[in-house]
Order: sequence, then structure tokens, then C-alpha cells
Amino acid sequence: MGSEPVQRRLQFVLWQYDIPPVQEVSLSFFGMANEVFVITTEQGKVVLKNCFKRNTVQLVENEIALIDHLNAHQCPTPKVIPTKDGRQYVEFSGHIYVMTEYIPDRTITWSEPNKLRFRPQTAGALATFHKAMQSFNEPHPNLQMQTLDVDAYMTWLTNLEAQLRRSDGEKSAAMLALVPKLRSSALALQQQMDAVDLTPLKRCYIHGDMHCFNLFYDANEHYTQLIDFDFSRLDYRLGDVYWTSQIFYYQQLRHRFSTQQLDAGEFDESAELASEILQDNWRVIIEHYRKTLPLPADELRLIGLFVQAVPMYISRFFSLDNSEEECKGHVEWFTRELELVEKQTLLVSNAIETVLQELGE
Repeated sequence: MGSEPVQRRLQFVLWQYDIPPVQEVSLSFFGMANEVFVITTEQGKVVLKNCFKRNTVQLVENEIALIDHLNAHQCPTPKVIPTKDGRQYVEFSGHIYVMTEYIPDRTITWSEPNKLRFRPQTAGALATFHKAMQSFNEPHPNLQMQTLDVDAYMTWLTNLEAQLRRSDGEKSAAMLALVPKLRSSALALQQQMDAVDLTPLKRCYIHGDMHCFNLFYDANEHYTQLIDFDFSRLDYRLGDVYWTSQIFYYQQLRHRFSTQQLDAGEFDESAELASEILQDNWRVIIEHYRKTLPLPADELRLIGLFVQAVPMYISRFFSLDNSEEECKGHVEWFTRELELVEKQTLLVSNAIETVLQELGE
């Protein structure tokens, strides 16, 4: 089952469910959000998740309520398995564990060729999720910052700046140097928001990270269930749509260029190629999202706000608890997005305008 202390805590957690493993427990995923184990029992396989990102009782209870709601509203996801005494999660030594069904259907990996073919189903799954979540009321509201909440971000950034000034080391200095640029970017976003009518924007509980890797597929490559709610929250749905569109964009680049080309420091796709990719992606998104829910043109034309919000959103991934290497990578990411935000805002807005005009809207 693995070495201490993993073995000890897994033994304790599994005892709460009274389902001892009959094979070696395998760690199927480890990342900044979760540690996920697949456990084989006499009754079959189950999945046990150690919640890193949703690491409070309130956040975990929100996710469990979300899972129950989805399954009750025609949006299947692996169901939560209660403990032997009916609890929905287990707390042990500062960790919170949730057990769910094991789904044998196929999942997509980065090595999968031509992942672009999954774009229509991904856009459809996102719309299905939004439709199901329109009536969802989280048990513990307002726990997570929303994409366009500049005031909350400014408070967070000020607190981070104070931490950085008290801390030593390269990671603190590098991030501290970015703080003024992040603050200016957030203020510019607020000015843009003050200048437009936000009424067309629809709010719902969003997925936060919808892509083909978070879907299960049957033998015919039709998606059957969706997973991964670590970034789910009440927010503007257009931010959810834009985040998925960006994943499509990088999939397009990986489809057209080699890893060596993309990892080269001087790689920079032309504006013409970027426009071509963006238009292609937004045609797919608009067509297949609208098969389930309306996505009005006046809402889509506000996409620029969510492009501008990217540096503000992603910079919240920074934490001094992360390794020096991870912090360095994050700072490089934030810096690159800050440099590109004006260009990206124009390219994405123009691409959507082109597609809408093609549709006569």
C-alpha cells in the first residue's frame, strides 16, 4: 500500500469505509489540487481523493453538494460513496478525503493524437454543466473569489505584497517586482468594466477547468461523465467559456507545432495564424454550446473583459508555500500573460466579432 506515512493514513481512511483493498493501492494522480488513489476491493474499484485545493470542510461540502446536484439534473459524474456510518468525507491529520465511484470508461491523455476532435463534445459538456447548475445553491456561499472581482483581488494582492516583503529569497523578490504591474492591470480592467454595460453577462456555478481530459468517453468517443470541480464556483459563465477556449488554443498549437518548437524561447505565432485558430475554435464553441443553451451575441462581445482578467486570475495560484522552481515558473507565466494581454484581448475580440458576423449577428 506504500510506505509510511501514506500507508498509515490510508489504512485509517479505508477503515472508515470498511472496504479493505485486495490489491496494492495505486496512486493515479498527484498534483497541486489533489492526490488520487484507485483502490481495488472485493466489490470492485473505487477512487479516493485527498483534497489539496478544496482543503476545508466548507469547500468539500460544497463539492459534494455539487456532485449530488449534477447527478440529479442529467449531468452524470462519479457519485460520492459514504463511509460505513454515513459520512460523506473523512478528516484525518489535516487532510480531507472523499471516495467516489470508479468509472471504467476511457479518459484522454496528453499523448492522444488529434485531441481537437473532442472540442465539440467539450463545448457541449460545458453547456450541459451550466444548464444543470442554474438551479444550484451551494451550502456555503461566497468562499471563492470571482473572475472579475477586482476589489477582492486588490485585497488579496495587498496581503500577498505584505507577505513578500517579510520574506527572503528569489521567489519573493521576483513576485514582488510583478505586484505593481498586476495592480495596474487590475485597475485597467476595473476601468473597462465601469465603461460597459455588464447586464448581458450570465452568472451560474461554473466548472472552472473544462477540457477533454476531464471527461469520460465510451467506445464510440461520446462523453459519458465529467469530473474535476476544484475550480468550480459561482461566477460569470463567459469566463468559463473563455478558459476552455484557451485550452483549445493551446491544443491547436500542439497539433500544428512540435514540442521543441513550442518550448523554444523565441516561439511566437503570427497574428494571422492566431486569428485563424481563434476563429476556428469559436465557431466550434458557439455552435455546440448553443445546442444546449443560448449564448447571445451581446454576451459574447464582452469577452475582452475575461481576456484582460487572466493575469489577475492566474496570479492567485502563487503561494510562498510552493517550491522555488514552481514559484519561478508561475512568475514567468504571469509575466508572459501580462505582456500579451492587450494583444490577446484584441485578437480574441476580433475573432468573435468575425464569427458573429458570419452568423449574421
